[in-house]
Amino acid sequence: AFLGSLLNIKPLLMIKDGEAHPLERARTRERGLRRLVEIVRGSAPLKSLSIIYSTTPDEAESLKERLKDLVPDDQIVMSRFGPVVGTYIGPGALGVGLTSSS
Repeated sequence: AFLGSLLNIKPLLMIKDGEAHPLERARTRERGLRRLVEIVRGSAPLKSLSIIYSTTPDEAESLKERLKDLVPDDQIVMSRFGPVVGTYIGPGALGVGLTSSS
């Protein structure tokens, strides 16, 4: 963890069937966000999106703006991580949940 902080590495995780799996790592937060957008766009067509954040509602809103053309606005849910999950993931975490049309 210390080395990851020192190198500014941001992990991208996928949670599938209740299990977290490492997807890839990004060297900066912005690269991680760009890659997250690419992954979500690559999953289209979508029925709905959920954007979840810990302490950065402005970044979550910005992420919503980058993804809003994928689904109708009423199919995007914004939410904050609960206190238990927030304790484990820490400040600044962002997540995207999606429901695929296919």
